[in-house]
Amino acid sequence: MANSFRVATAYMPADTEGVADPYKWSRRHIGLKVFLAQTAGPAAGGLLYAVTPAGHWTACVAISIVAALLILGARARPAVSAELTRSPGW
Repeated sequence: MANSFRVATAYMPADTEGVADPYKWSRRHIGLKVFLAQTAGPAAGGLLYAVTPAGHWTACVAISIVAALLILGARARPAVSAELTRSPGW
């Protein structure tokens, strides 16, 4: 199975003996985000709905608006600075 997922590219460091996997923690954080999204989110939503149904839907609308503003704000900023896009003139 390890051979199936072996990657050798120029932008990833080569495997070296005794060096910790730099991508291990990134994969673990992705797993944690998925776990929390599938367990803690619905549990918190169900609890809030049990306490106050109107508050549940108000929270849903507020979270949606904040998410939309964050997405629109991220699109408004340039992804790469102008200094990095200039040609060196070779």
